[in-house]
Amino acid sequence: MTTGLKIKLPVAFTDTSLPILYDDALMSAGTLMLADPMHSAAPWAAGVPAANAPLPNIAWSAAAALIGSGDQTSLGPIFLLDNVASNEAKLERSSKGGLHVIWTQANASSKRAALFLPNPIQNYLINNPRHKYYFSLWQRVTRAPKNILEVPEVAILSGSPALSNYLVYYSQRGALPNSSNPVFLGGRDNLGGYGVGNKIVTIGANGFTGAAPTATSQTNNYELCCWGYGDAAYSPTSAPNSRSSIFYRVFLEDLTVSGRGYADVDAIDYGLWQAAFAPGGRYYNDTFTDPATFA
Repeated sequence: MTTGLKIKLPVAFTDTSLPILYDDALMSAGTLMLADPMHSAAPWAAGVPAANAPLPNIAWSAAAALIGSGDQTSLGPIFLLDNVASNEAKLERSSKGGLHVIWTQANASSKRAALFLPNPIQNYLINNPRHKYYFSLWQRVTRAPKNILEVPEVAILSGSPALSNYLVYYSQRGALPNSSNPVFLGGRDNLGGYGVGNKIVTIGANGFTGAAPTATSQTNNYELCCWGYGDAAYSPTSAPNSRSSIFYRVFLEDLTVSGRGYADVDAIDYGLWQAAFAPGGRYYNDTFTDPATFA
């Protein structure tokens, strides 16, 4: 019989200058949200998520430290599936585990699917509306919108009218804030708005544009990624114009807390995105149902 020596490391350190090892290279003390279906720290369960199900937030512990409470369930993004009928959308997991939403371009619909921020993180934004924030979304656009309208893909808003009051907003026409807005800190869109393919969008905002939010609204104003109808500011007739895409990752950070600049975080994020889709990366050479097979 052999024996070994177990060395238990201390559970707390008094030296606050020691670096913190996070579960992801992009994370920091200011990270509020990191959702990634195939992240090694907390991969999603197999299959399409259930409606209204909380999904893992890789950054839940950092978010809980900022908010003062919460756990992986209460701080996880919520998957909204708004009674979507079988002729309105087809949902599947791609071969590499991304969430593929194929949206109809033939049937009028007032439905939507979305990942949105949970109430505790919504309240954090409400309580800190003038902080600087960094947002990014990784996806693969598998079918472009039928018509290029303001069908949102990301919408963190204060209320109506939607485009007067927002933190970050993105559609294939472009991102808000943009370079003409005083709160713009920077932005990236590798496909230049239009186009099909692997896509990264990053946005830096110096607080909310216009009126800051005053109340939580899970399903309308805090959408991290959405398909179909989008939010209440838009007519249901816009839904058939929605793109189809595979969701891979979303990230939200309070730059005021982390002390990092937009350009610093964007550079790390872009490098991680390139690696994930390069040969050997976890989302490289993904396969999925051709949206052309779904009207």
